[in-house]
Amino acid sequence: MDLSDTLEKDLARIIGFINNCDSKASIVLGTVLTSVSLILGLSHSEFMGVFHSGDIGAAAIVILLLVASAILLVKGLHALFDSLRARDDPLKDESMKGTIFYRHIASMDLDAYRERISARNYENYVRELTKQIRANAEICTEKYDWYNEGLRLSVRGVVLLIFVAVLAFVF
Repeated sequence: MDLSDTLEKDLARIIGFINNCDSKASIVLGTVLTSVSLILGLSHSEFMGVFHSGDIGAAAIVILLLVASAILLVKGLHALFDSLRARDDPLKDESMKGTIFYRHIASMDLDAYRERISARNYENYVRELTKQIRANAEICTEKYDWYNEGLRLSVRGVVLLIFVAVLAFVF
């Protein structure tokens, strides 16, 4: 196995991690939004009961906790959506427009791309592969940072919403 084969496998593995992050974020988004819909739908009458009970203290507590939950959920969902957002080449090395990165390929017309492919040698190909491995590693790291933040905030927001629903039921 030569160096380019090893680098191609490394690049494929990192792209697999990126795909896994996208899948996880999509599942968490669906789960969080479904949970929020169910909780709000099932406890709507309890919330209204607290607001119409005349107990200003209880209503204020419920409102404050609902606002805190909403803030956590909005920030968490924003982070999860950011983890799904497409990323450009973080290295942006214009001097090395290559034949691997999709945006570099798309920026060339077909004849220029064919010329670049036919002029490619082993050293340039290895250099492009290592650049793409580095770029995709940065993309992967950024996506997982957003995913972890979104998961942390969203779970806290849902747990707080469940707590508020139980609290509203008790009041």
